[in-house]
Amino acid sequence: GDIPATLSRCSQLVALRLGFNPLSGSIPRDLGLLTDLQHLSLFTANLQGTVPVELCNCTQMLFFDVGWMYGDQLFDFLPPDYPQSWGLTGTIPDCFSRMASLQTLAWPANHLEGGFPQKALQNLTQLQHLDLSYCSLDSDLPTGFNWSAFPDLEYLSLKGNSLRGAIPAQIGQLTNLTTLALDENKLHGPIPPELGALSKLTYLGLSQNHFQGNLPNVLNNLTNVVTFRLSQNNLTGEIEGFDLSKMPNLQAFSAYGNAFHGGLPDGLTEHQELIIFDVQRNTYLT
Repeated sequence: GDIPATLSRCSQLVALRLGFNPLSGSIPRDLGLLTDLQHLSLFTANLQGTVPVELCNCTQMLFFDVGWMYGDQLFDFLPPDYPQSWGLTGTIPDCFSRMASLQTLAWPANHLEGGFPQKALQNLTQLQHLDLSYCSLDSDLPTGFNWSAFPDLEYLSLKGNSLRGAIPAQIGQLTNLTTLALDENKLHGPIPPELGALSKLTYLGLSQNHFQGNLPNVLNNLTNVVTFRLSQNNLTGEIEGFDLSKMPNLQAFSAYGNAFHGGLPDGLTEHQELIIFDVQRNTYLT
């Protein structure tokens, strides 16, 4: 059933977790009266409509999750007509920027209108987890957005959208990142060598874009990476000098569908942890 608007009478409520329930209807605007609310989880709750701007009154919010998925996995109980008629629509209200203490913002697999919500995010400098994957975002990835203002960010997923432009070099300043997922967009240009400073990364996803140029050897500095995805781009040059032995935790290396040539990466045959190595459909690798 619907979320009862009368929940707003619980004026001392700090956490409201309604996820994994067969709810219906929309998010009641009266929840914005819960000004002490810190944790709102409506994960996979079957809700539709837009997120009411009244929630911006919840300025103590730390955790906000209205997603349909976690990581790469859409849940099996999604309705058969998803994504045509299910999920939240509209935009992330610009006034979300008032939630200055927000640490987690998860909106995956909904249907956001417009592009990257930079006005809503610009003051959320305490963010640790930002998931806007599969949200129908259709715009350039803004060059003027101040990524360096998010020093605590650990998880950044913008995968599965229609974002264009180059990867901002400033992302290389997010040195606490463990996940950077930009797969399945329309991004282009070279892979910025500044990403080599993200020494805590365990997941780097750049596949299914339009990246060009060589693979920067400085990415060998990602010594904690477990999954390294470059597939289906327009990358060129040799990868023989890319030394996999410097990535002792690497389990999956995927670079198929590019235009690499020459020999296979150094250190491949000595790698004990590698489970997937996929370099199919390149120009010529020996």
